Amino acid sequence: MVLVGCQDSSDGMPTSAGAMSTSVSVGTSARISPAKDVAPWDPCALSSDAVRATGLDPDSKKTGVAGVEFDGWKVCRWRAQTGWYTLSILAGTPTLKDVQGRRDFSEFKPVRVGNRSALQFGRASDPDNLGCGVVVEVSGGTVLFDMLTRYGEPQQDAPCAVSVRHADELAMYLP
Repeated sequence: MVLVGCQDSSDGMPTSAGAMSTSVSVGTSARISPAKDVAPWDPCALSSDAVRATGLDPDSKKTGVAGVEFDGWKVCRWRAQTGWYTLSILAGTPTLKDVQGRRDFSEFKPVRVGNRSALQFGRASDPDNLGCGVVVEVSGGTVLFDMLTRYGEPQQDAPCAVSVRHADELAMYLP
């Protein structure tokens, strides 16, 4: 999943660098800064053994989106041991309904990940189905498993099957 642009967020999902903070005035002398959104889970805390067991290369781990961290989000990405795709895991505060309301995601299909409600989806901008996402509802938000075929590499499996498999295999680590 590539999330780059020139704005702070889009429908609650990170899209670029540059988070803004706000503060609220109380009375004439006190200022209270609201707490920043806190991601419901940190996928980067997955153990190397857990990552390796799912077929990902733990040594390929990258954090953030293009190296940028976003308030309210924890993001990690790994390359498959077979080399033909990457898997990003994003944990944030949007609800399943928020994610389903995004216009850049399409073809939503309800699925179960462990004992949790989840949605499988594609991207409106991906007519060749080179990637697939699965978003899982967790306490305090959602966790998104986003698989993307690497450029120039032939697909060895259906992207949605890969995303669902990773989500199922890692479900025991979700909050």
